[in-house]
Amino acid sequence: MIDTEQYGQNSYIFIFTNLSDVKEKERLDHLAHHDVLTGLPNRAKFYQAANDTILLKKGSIGQMGLCYLDLDGFKQINDTYGHDAGDEVLRVVAKRLEHAVRANDLASRLAGDEFVLFINPVANREQLIELADRVIFSIQAPISYKGTLLSVNVSIGITIADYNDGKDVDALLKESDKAMYEAKLTGKGKYMFHKI
Repeated sequence: MIDTEQYGQNSYIFIFTNLSDVKEKERLDHLAHHDVLTGLPNRAKFYQAANDTILLKKGSIGQMGLCYLDLDGFKQINDTYGHDAGDEVLRVVAKRLEHAVRANDLASRLAGDEFVLFINPVANREQLIELADRVIFSIQAPISYKGTLLSVNVSIGITIADYNDGKDVDALLKESDKAMYEAKLTGKGKYMFHKI
């Protein structure tokens, strides 16, 4: 208790705390789990989140979905306009993917021009079709870079898994990756579901 007679009616007590250690830990944690260029969760964060969901939902009724995305025409942008232009494309694509998914879903950058969307829960196949259409439409929109309009497309491979089917993250990635390559073979700006 403060003796106000000793210190006066308008006395204040200041408590100083050094938050630099806390902020540094937060910064290092963010760097460890997020892509430096795009700010999206990285491969490690994706694996952690997907594995946590698989463990948490094991034995439950319901489904999750995984969309593997690879940009079409990205190498041409890097080769023609340089890596700064390519970096800008990746940043814009990342923002568009963040806006395309729900708050409880996860958009991540795996590496290079490869991204993954972890969708949980999935109500039905149509939900993923709508998402894929929305993502393709969004990615196709021109990206302005130093007065030039750049264009890329995206191929998407999709897999759906029941919570209790025993598939791990690697299995889901392999299935969706295979479907993505099949989508690429059919032309640019397409999606394909993994065939069971």
